[in-house]
Amino acid sequence: MKQRTYLVIAAGLFLLLVLVLVILPAKPLDLSSDEEPFKSMAMPPKTVYGSGCMDGGSVVVFIVDRLDIKYEITFPIDYDGIRNAHPTAYFGGNHGSKMVPSKNPARAKAIAIRLLDDYGTEIYYRNMDSHDYTKRARTSLSEPLWGAGYRVYRKLENLFD
Repeated sequence: MKQRTYLVIAAGLFLLLVLVLVILPAKPLDLSSDEEPFKSMAMPPKTVYGSGCMDGGSVVVFIVDRLDIKYEITFPIDYDGIRNAHPTAYFGGNHGSKMVPSKNPARAKAIAIRLLDDYGTEIYYRNMDSHDYTKRARTSLSEPLWGAGYRVYRKLENLFD
């Protein structure tokens, strides 16, 4: 009987700990020690949204900071990367600027995921409802297990062609 009481108390404490961790707000995102353009972004951003490219899996994150400066981070798809489909990151691109490779793509991905989580907005088009491109970009960058399965399939398919 005593053992059961201890088990119930331990389970209750564990659930309480999980609840506290879920309710507590995350620390504010500090970009002061990161590479450019993150260091220059005026936080909090006005708009953050994600999009996909027509190449089958590349992800682009668009950011408009507090001072209305536009930033673009591109994560090209790498079908050979089974565990990490987006191993590289580039800044710039569609707005007439040259694409500059990130020095720390893993950190750029972590920042992009956090910005999409905290400030991500849906994209609206004329005569259409909202699209979930921001959610899709967030999911793709977080490397879901089903994505690895698809990349293995593509790799095997190319091997036998």
